[in-house]
Amino acid sequence: MVSSSSVLNHYLEGGADGGNFGKEEAFPRPTTFYSATKQAVESLGLNYAKWCSIEFAGLRYGAVFGPWSGAGGGGPSNIIREAMRNALAGKEATIPPGTMEWVYSKDAALGTVLALDARNLGSGVFNLTMGAMTTPGEMAAAIGAVVPGAKVKFEAPAGTGVSLSNRDHHADLGRSKATLGFEPQFRLQDAVRDLGEWMRKYMG
Repeated sequence: MVSSSSVLNHYLEGGADGGNFGKEEAFPRPTTFYSATKQAVESLGLNYAKWCSIEFAGLRYGAVFGPWSGAGGGGPSNIIREAMRNALAGKEATIPPGTMEWVYSKDAALGTVLALDARNLGSGVFNLTMGAMTTPGEMAAAIGAVVPGAKVKFEAPAGTGVSLSNRDHHADLGRSKATLGFEPQFRLQDAVRDLGEWMRKYMG
């Protein structure tokens, strides 16, 4: 099942009743429709696994970006694709103003295949991210390393502000490594370089 790191603490509020089970706000609540549906499906999957004796994996991807030439794609995917496209064309590139946790599309695919092939998967939720937070400045520097002199501005594209993260700590990859054998192959600089090379070749 495809989940998202959007269900992590940046997108939760509540829990104001100190975890008192007798009170209404004992449990944190997602703050966007997207993260609410992801959390709900995780819970449904885990319950199916428990009551029907099946294996279940909820894969929590970070904000995914990478090669993609078709229509659609998530907000973060399109943001970075357009930023790189503009940088390569000598135009101003716009990137999110908040600190985010990304995952390159090839690593997202790797983690998915590892989950499908895992022999003793059991059931659980697994983080698939770069395992590091990326500041706007770091993303701008990575783009600048691929496109020297690139002009970059920090701004949330219209309609995306409510869904863009600004977390201060990254997801723990320990379970994904132990159970799936997942290790991200692309750190930020390598991922942005690979994307730039792909775009120069196929979208130039």
